[in-house]
Amino acid sequence: MDSLSMQHVIRAAEALHKAHSKVLAALNSEFTEIQVKRENALSSLGKVHARDFAKQKAKLNAEVLSSHNLVLKHVSDLLEGAGSDEDFAEYVEIGEVSINAKNIGVVSNLTVPMILPYLGHTNIISRGSTAVSDNLFRSILLEAISQTKMASLSLSVFDPKIRSTFSAFSELQNVEPELYSVIHTDSELRELFASSRDRISKVSNQLKGLHSSIIEYLNTGGDLLVPFKTVVLLDYPSTVTESLHSQLVPILQAGPSSSINFLIQLQDPSEYPDWFDESSITNGSDVFSLTENRVTWSKNKNLKISVPSTTASDVSSGLVRFTDSARSLLDVKLQDLFPQTQWTQSSISGLQFSFAGAKQAPLLITLGDSLVHGLITGATGEGKSNLIKVMIYNLAARYSPDELQFILLDFKEGVTLAPLAPTADSPDYLPHARILGLDADQEFGMAVLLEIERIYKKRMAEMKPYDNISSFRQANPDRIMPRILVVIDEFQGLLAENKSRLGSAASKKLLEIIRTVRAAGIHIILASQEISSITSLVGKRDGLLSQTKLRVGLKNTPKEAAQTFAIDNHAAAQLKLKGEVVINDSFGEIKANELGRVPYASDDELLRLRQGWSNQANNLGQFPVVFDGAKLSEFPNDASRNSPKDRRSTFGAVPIGRPVDVSQEFVWIEFEQLPSRNLAIVGNETEIDLVTAGVDSVAHPLAQIQACLDSLRRTLNPINSRIIIWNLLPIHEQQLIGLEKELDVLKNLGFQVSVLEGHSEVFGCIDGLYDQVTSEEQVSTSTFVFGLGMDRIGSLDSKFGATIKKYSQVLQEIWELGPTKGIYSISRWSNSELFLKHTNKHPEKVFNSVLLYAGTQSVAKRIDGILSEWNGRDQRALYRDFASSRGAFNVIPFALSEK
Repeated sequence: MDSLSMQHVIRAAEALHKAHSKVLAALNSEFTEIQVKRENALSSLGKVHARDFAKQKAKLNAEVLSSHNLVLKHVSDLLEGAGSDEDFAEYVEIGEVSINAKNIGVVSNLTVPMILPYLGHTNIISRGSTAVSDNLFRSILLEAISQTKMASLSLSVFDPKIRSTFSAFSELQNVEPELYSVIHTDSELRELFASSRDRISKVSNQLKGLHSSIIEYLNTGGDLLVPFKTVVLLDYPSTVTESLHSQLVPILQAGPSSSINFLIQLQDPSEYPDWFDESSITNGSDVFSLTENRVTWSKNKNLKISVPSTTASDVSSGLVRFTDSARSLLDVKLQDLFPQTQWTQSSISGLQFSFAGAKQAPLLITLGDSLVHGLITGATGEGKSNLIKVMIYNLAARYSPDELQFILLDFKEGVTLAPLAPTADSPDYLPHARILGLDADQEFGMAVLLEIERIYKKRMAEMKPYDNISSFRQANPDRIMPRILVVIDEFQGLLAENKSRLGSAASKKLLEIIRTVRAAGIHIILASQEISSITSLVGKRDGLLSQTKLRVGLKNTPKEAAQTFAIDNHAAAQLKLKGEVVINDSFGEIKANELGRVPYASDDELLRLRQGWSNQANNLGQFPVVFDGAKLSEFPNDASRNSPKDRRSTFGAVPIGRPVDVSQEFVWIEFEQLPSRNLAIVGNETEIDLVTAGVDSVAHPLAQIQACLDSLRRTLNPINSRIIIWNLLPIHEQQLIGLEKELDVLKNLGFQVSVLEGHSEVFGCIDGLYDQVTSEEQVSTSTFVFGLGMDRIGSLDSKFGATIKKYSQVLQEIWELGPTKGIYSISRWSNSELFLKHTNKHPEKVFNSVLLYAGTQSVAKRIDGILSEWNGRDQRALYRDFASSRGAFNVIPFALSEK
């Protein structure tokens, strides 16, 4: 190739190379741009993925933490008994459970408390490391004691090797000695097992097979009959015999459901005696296997559990915090609250008193123009009755009867007030008491409210022109006008709704009184175990609660505590000690709470005080009006002293029991020479089991027959009086009232007594009585015809002699006209329908005094109106005297007198 051709080739190659380079550069540039875009796209996509991943991770974290918090709250609720009124450690915290959540990429090192059902639920057994077991048991016991009301959990420790592992708990003995005990010998352990069996039996009787455990019973509103007990058995079965162990096994099985739990620390298995089978005590219990590095629970061996180190020092400091306030409250004694000199205070400005204290100092309360009335509540067994007694005696010690009087009503049994009344066996009494209502009922409660209203009106009239008792007494220092404190215990009994609507009327009257009586120096304190169900209180801002500025609460449920004080004031539900009390003088506002403790008032202490006051007040001659709704009237030994004073117009008089009224004076029927002045006794006894009830507690119609015979024997002149008995009673009823003996007494006193038995004798007597009634002769004698067992008189439809009259008509004429001739009838029917038949369905025309017992509704509608609901009541009879303007009313009939 010539040189020219070579140059063309070279130039062509260079051009190609340039072109190729240019193309490669363009391609490279495009690739680079694509790569950048790809990388940018990947980067952007990675950020999106990262954001989504972070969001999901945060969401999962939040859900886990939320679940963790819910678990913690649930644990807290269980431990604190949230939403319940529990005051015992049903659940205890024994350590922590660790959860390693790092493996799922969420969070790490989560922990939740390890809690166990305890009191009333299970026994706890530990095997393995003694040191870890000591920590575990000390932790459980400290938790249980701290969560349980003081004196509601006691601790006994069996320590055969005398290691004194739990000696720090002896601090409990400084509060109450029986709260902690330690035993070392088999004989002591045997006694412990025996007392445990007695406890199980006692609780089982309490449950009556209706509840599976004490916890179920308590959660249905029952009361703890005996305190919970925990028994710690250390180094078990060291020193224990096979025989003693066999006693423990059934106790372990029945114990938890009957309020007794065991903590058992097993000794080294290599030291077990040959007879010991570990499963005999571990079956059904919570068992923990312990090493220095691991705690394994028999019911979930996968949990990673750690037990805190709870030393004896930790126990001491924990108990000090718990018992310091308890000891300061328990140190309050009755004498700490009482004045050094008695009956020296003046009530002109108010009533100062104390029923509780703290650190041996009394917490003083003054009822006056500002703090007028009060409310006291407390659950069953928390010391309400004791508080009321301390309050009454404290006031009585400060003020003489000229400065203070009490009106006291108890609508439940009346045991608290009974010692304040004089009796034949116990003549001492409370001289300040004006009215005592023992086992009161609504009818008597209403009568007392009306009496309070009467006292108020009388005082306001006396005090004019002064506005209140303070200014009146300051201006008239010589006038005696004591303040009056009215205490109504279990006042819901007064306000209870019923068919007669007496509860509604009492509620209205009580509210009216409580709003107005302040100026007259009358103060009212209402007391009850629970008030949330009282319809006259609930939801009424202008009701009774709005008038009770003083609020006092013993231990109660959160619901009752809030009802007593304020919706946000649950202090009374958080009390630990029996007798511990919250006192508030500002309608229940939390900031006004004062915490104190009511000292126990022994019967002996109160008796000494009462005897001293009785002796000091003997010259006053003032005794309280005592009403006991559970007792029948007793016929007085001297009837003439209690009968009507004006005897000029009467041929005799008999009492008809006592009215359900404040006066408590006998109701009398006077036998005047007026038509139909007779007494009919109708109905049956309300309690027929005389063997178990006793005659003194049975409202029996025949008791009125006894009263009539006794009264006539004492008030009539035997010379011009005669008594005719139509004895139609069965033998057992004659014996019940001692009829033969009673008639012998009348005969020996000179009375003309005729006893007629059988149909012919009675009808013959009717013939003679009719002749006397229809004759024109005037009589100077009085004749009392007792028709006993008129149901058995037989048919009265036969004709009377040669007339067209029937004996029924003749008898009605005798009943109607006989009293005008001094012939009176006192007759008894069991069958009310037969009574109506014998009186031609108009009993009031021939018997203008009618006394009704049980089963007499048809007669009640005749004498008390068609709307009458009377058909008999325990301890009551219905009486109507048509010669009086007063309508039918209840009386407390007489008790049978044993002859």
